[in-house]
Amino acid sequence: MKKNIFILVLLLGIITKINSQEQISRQEAINDIDFFFNQAEQIHPNLYFSISKDDLDKIISKEKENINDSISIDNFSKKMTSLVNLIGDGHTNVYMSKNLRNTYYKKKTQLPFEISIVGEEIFVKNPVTSQLEDNDNILSINNIPATELLKLKKLVIGDINYPKNKNIEKYFSYYLFMGYEFTDTVSLRIKRNGNKLTKLVKLAKKKEYVKRKKYSFTYISDSIGALTINSFSGIRKKQYLHFMDSVFADLKAKNIHDLIIDVRNNGGGNSNYGALLLPYINVEKYRFNQKYVIKTSKPEKKYLRKRFVKWYLYPLYPFAYFSKMGRILFFEKNGTLTELKLEDAHLKPVENSFNGNVYVLTSAHTYSAAADFVVAFNYANRGLVIGEAIGQPYCGFIDKIGVSLPNSKLQGGVSFKKYEYIGANKDNCNQGLKPDVNIDFEEYKEDDELNKKLIETITNEL
Repeated sequence: MKKNIFILVLLLGIITKINSQEQISRQEAINDIDFFFNQAEQIHPNLYFSISKDDLDKIISKEKENINDSISIDNFSKKMTSLVNLIGDGHTNVYMSKNLRNTYYKKKTQLPFEISIVGEEIFVKNPVTSQLEDNDNILSINNIPATELLKLKKLVIGDINYPKNKNIEKYFSYYLFMGYEFTDTVSLRIKRNGNKLTKLVKLAKKKEYVKRKKYSFTYISDSIGALTINSFSGIRKKQYLHFMDSVFADLKAKNIHDLIIDVRNNGGGNSNYGALLLPYINVEKYRFNQKYVIKTSKPEKKYLRKRFVKWYLYPLYPFAYFSKMGRILFFEKNGTLTELKLEDAHLKPVENSFNGNVYVLTSAHTYSAAADFVVAFNYANRGLVIGEAIGQPYCGFIDKIGVSLPNSKLQGGVSFKKYEYIGANKDNCNQGLKPDVNIDFEEYKEDDELNKKLIETITNEL
């Protein structure tokens, strides 16, 4: 009997502990906020480039005041995400809580329609329920007006406003759940043909994620090849180069004169994989950036040592001083800003390099390492960029240092390097590189329709 009571008490203790871990006290939350922004001030080259320190401090103070005796880690992650996104740096962020992300995938959270945003209005697109029609104007969801729903943009990490809207459109179910945690059923107030209607819409579970191929190749016609690269992350170099060798050998064997490189859905990864592609399209030299500004800090040194310097390399650590980058990162005085002006990097030629016409497809979702590739392609004047402006601006921040909040255990990161793309100037600094030919890819629901448009575009540009 005593044994059973002991087990019950133990289980209750464990459950209580688990439940208590879902909440942090007001003081713990405030400490986490202060910790992150203290780290950010040490690490970031220009933390207040987008918002003044006074304005940010006022918002932070107000958010602290709004915290009660305790706050759930889920809600605290929303608060932190919104606060950090005020910085306006697409590589400085705090992630939503793991619990929120897991719940999103497990429960019924998926809307049976997509949306389009026009000004301050939201419209239904591609509905898969008989309750709704294309172009229904959404006035509210669960009595939350459209103007408030658009404020979900504060949860979207990014540098430029336009790509944030495109992300809300593309991932509306995700951001709606992260903002309001709606599941199972929602009530939509819509306007259709001048009439206001209320529609109850059932939500569904998110479909099992189908892993998209990182890179693939096909022919959209007898004379046009299409190389799609959806990510520069998690790639094995040997396999990647073997794939490129086979693709470009085939292009040469078939005497193909037109090649499309599609990076519309490429959010980045390792820029080296973009550079490795360039010689295959007959680019001999390239440059992503015209300038870097790197900030040295104590958190940066600690993070980089822990991540990249193994214990058995400690005796060799002093030799990092003889490397320019090693000297900047590990030996400069904390708080030092080092400016580096960059020059062209020369590439070794590869067998079967492509000498024909090259077209790169871009979108607002083309970001980070993929954006680097587009900028290098544009700098080399190798061909045409088709689509819409890339999501990353000409000037911004990259290469982040991981930050773990001590009480909530939320994960995030802060950029320590400022970049300026080739061609950056005062006028375009906050804009993404624009295409040579504009195409709204969302107008084409089927691949065949889009391919027909691309063939027509390429033919007209010849």
